[in-house]
Amino acid sequence: LWMQAKSPIESFTLAGSGAPNAPPSLVASPSTLESLRAAGGAIDAATRKLEALGQLRELMGKPVGSNNWVVDKDHTDIGQAFVVNDPHLSLNYPANFHLSHLIGSEDSLNVQGAIFPGVPATLIGRGSHVGWGVTVVGYDVTDLYVEKLVFQGQNPVGIEFKGNTVPFIPVPQTYKFRTAEGLATATDTPPVLVSPPHGPIIALDAQGGTAISARWTGQEVLTDDLRAFLRLNNAASVDDARLALEGDPKPDGGSYTGYYTGAQNFVVADDQGAIGYVPHACVPQRPWAVSMAVYPYPVVPLDGRGSFEWASGPNGELLCVPNDKLPKAIGSTKGYLATANADPLGVSADNDPYANTGGVPYLSLEWDDQGYRIARIQEVLDERMATAGKVTLEEMKALQSDHVVIVARPFFRYLSNEPQAGQIPQGSNAAAAMDILSDWATGSFDCPTGLAPGALDPVSAANDPDPTRSTNSKACLLFHTFLRRVIETTFADEEAVVGAARSPGNEVRALLTLLSGQVPNPNNVFCRDVGTNGAPLNNKTCLTQVVDALGFAYAQLKNAYGDETNWRWGRVHTASFPFIVPGYPLIDPGFRPGPYPRPGGAWTVDVGNPSGRSSSQLSFAYGSGGNVRWLAAMGGAVENTFMQLPGVESGGPYPFGRQTMLTDWVLNQYFNWAHNATDVTTVRSETFSP
Repeated sequence: LWMQAKSPIESFTLAGSGAPNAPPSLVASPSTLESLRAAGGAIDAATRKLEALGQLRELMGKPVGSNNWVVDKDHTDIGQAFVVNDPHLSLNYPANFHLSHLIGSEDSLNVQGAIFPGVPATLIGRGSHVGWGVTVVGYDVTDLYVEKLVFQGQNPVGIEFKGNTVPFIPVPQTYKFRTAEGLATATDTPPVLVSPPHGPIIALDAQGGTAISARWTGQEVLTDDLRAFLRLNNAASVDDARLALEGDPKPDGGSYTGYYTGAQNFVVADDQGAIGYVPHACVPQRPWAVSMAVYPYPVVPLDGRGSFEWASGPNGELLCVPNDKLPKAIGSTKGYLATANADPLGVSADNDPYANTGGVPYLSLEWDDQGYRIARIQEVLDERMATAGKVTLEEMKALQSDHVVIVARPFFRYLSNEPQAGQIPQGSNAAAAMDILSDWATGSFDCPTGLAPGALDPVSAANDPDPTRSTNSKACLLFHTFLRRVIETTFADEEAVVGAARSPGNEVRALLTLLSGQVPNPNNVFCRDVGTNGAPLNNKTCLTQVVDALGFAYAQLKNAYGDETNWRWGRVHTASFPFIVPGYPLIDPGFRPGPYPRPGGAWTVDVGNPSGRSSSQLSFAYGSGGNVRWLAAMGGAVENTFMQLPGVESGGPYPFGRQTMLTDWVLNQYFNWAHNATDVTTVRSETFSP
């Protein structure tokens, strides 16, 4: 239930596209439970490192995914293909991305979009003929191995691999840094140890005789990602972009490796009106990954003694899943292709990551988006195609700014249906909360701030006078308060017993699975509270947990804010933009603008997932979101390219009290960024000096 492939809301990129999804061996012996227990010390050490990394990511604003989609020319009102993208990363100041426009005087290069400062290629944007957007696809391209150590005296010197001793490769880590006296160098002691078959040792338990190593495709020598991006920047068509990503021919008759490491959902559109979806990357071939009965992979680390290796060619090169087995589509009968970090194919629908139809090899256990954002994007596009047959740029902007909370739907259905509805006591706080949720369902579970339009201060802003937005804002606050409470009371006790960190994504997925009845649960496992030594403390049911949390949320908000008209989501759902180095002391306030009130919430398209906190707190701040929001119409007399960036481009302190790209981002306002010189209507110059 906790580690499952199936998503609670199923919506797949290539379902119904009319394009090929993915065209329709030796089994190793499993590592025994005893060998995993023997590796407990190393596994615990690795877990602590990963949890520390997770806490740092939470501090920086844990990334929560990205959205992109393309629409072909036959399904847009102006007969031009659209490309839309908003990659989600931590919200920092200065912004992670920098806007760049490069024009070549002697060739056709005309590429604009977002770059990481110092990287020569445009990562997200459009060239003269092709525009593209990216999201993380979520392929499993990393494995952890339990290594059996070989000692020389008391010192571990290598590992046991296929019956032989393989010595470690020590790799010194040298760092250069600036001091008052000039440039200095420091070298870590001891050096990083590398397991030659797998990769760096990330945890070592000499007493237990084991270590944990990590193998990742980015450590291989075949990667050619930068060239793929440069080729994409100059692509002439959708098919040309596909060749750039999959690996186009070399002059010597071979082929480049294409986009190898990053594992991104690339959607592309060209100025002829065509669209495509090319999530190319190297996914390792794992010949043994055919059944959970063979090995409970990828829930536990692999035995590193040689039985669970990635497939390799005659010269030892890594063999990747062939291109014709990966998801891909050139064109679509439904008129669009959309992604949001969800399962692109539907291989997770049967909850078995191995047994896939069409000969698709193992791609991943689970996907970052559990169906919420991709389902909403496809729902809106499908509805528009069914009613009008075409979409407009303004509708694309509205969808990118969409803040409907579809994760609330299954909870509301559960509470509204018999016999659950009959178990909510009349006149109780839970009943009052259900009345609010019922009104919210009429409003399609929209999640506005509830503050006056254009508000930038969550404290001083006036309430929104619009009754519908006020009602929806109140219900949105109630739902998120309830959701935080119900997953905490349902799962925190079990997590404490096994020493696991809180995982809101897994908690929500597991609870929705239980409430849906997909998993028989006669003993209310998870829902009953855990007592001493893991024994059941009481016989709480899942319904009890849900109704109690609903009543708790209503009472908590009533006690904190009084009358329901005071319940405003934008007062507590805020975004701030801290200095890019977290915790750096004495940072000028100009380098941490915010907090700003924001709409949206848990897994909305315009994402605003609140950071995980105790249900005793009523702060729903979040720290990651769309680092760039942009869309473009490809081709035509005027090249429309609309952008948002959460920051300013000067690199100096934030100019409070002025309209900037950051305040436009907060309010979901776009500017049109001219692609051609003939499209420029206004010129403004700024001079920067020391």
